[in-house]
Amino acid sequence: MNANELANIWRKPIYLPYLQEPLTPEALRTAEEELEHALPRELVMMLGVQNGGYLRYELEGYPLDAVSGIGEAYPSLTRFSWGEERECVSFELDGLVPFSGDGHWYLCLDYRASEEPAVAYIDVECDEQSIIAQDFASFLALLRLDTSGKIALQTRLDLNGAKARLEEILSVRARAADPQLYGFSVYNFARDGGMLSLSPNEVRLGFARRGERRFKELKNFSEPALRYAELDGGTMILDVFKEELMGEILCELNNAGLCAQSLKDAVGA
Repeated sequence: MNANELANIWRKPIYLPYLQEPLTPEALRTAEEELEHALPRELVMMLGVQNGGYLRYELEGYPLDAVSGIGEAYPSLTRFSWGEERECVSFELDGLVPFSGDGHWYLCLDYRASEEPAVAYIDVECDEQSIIAQDFASFLALLRLDTSGKIALQTRLDLNGAKARLEEILSVRARAADPQLYGFSVYNFARDGGMLSLSPNEVRLGFARRGERRFKELKNFSEPALRYAELDGGTMILDVFKEELMGEILCELNNAGLCAQSLKDAVGA
């Protein structure tokens, strides 16, 4: 990934409970001393942009959860230690530094063979491990923007106007989802046994649910941000969860005068 791609690697809105304080040289130095390893340059660059959170990219063939930042809050690169996992696997865990995972699986910086870490995937429940990239830069090159099943609608309508237009064109009725689920408004539609979801490209920079860490800081993250930096703020995103409906819906929307194309084509992925 180039510098611009690294700058836009994080998903918006930022999930504030997983966001650490901005990374400082002193915090990085302390973290590397605690880990007893130097972190890959590309990971440090990422955490310099945003210190932890979800990526807007996916890893084909493997799960990818939030990426840990450096700090005191969960999840943290330095606030993890192998415990009962040692009893579940037949391979060495010392030298593996998890940066993403859910307790059943982990993506790790693998220092077991070299101080230039590979990236390893381990499945604790299945007692399996595999090297998926020889270094962190190669790991980043495997990531792909999550565009599957998504349509970009270039429209001058706001979200409510786009919702009404889709109801008319597709003969569907929308239901509003709880905005606390995603940090932005979403309308869901049922169509031919499948589900559609309409949402804006422009959202607030950050979100947290009531009662979660940093919820009281929401006012500090109220400026607009783009989920897909390649598209303008007036774009609407339509998720189509039944693959065979994509072509049909694209055709109907364009025949009705809307400018609709697959998100993959819209962002040039």
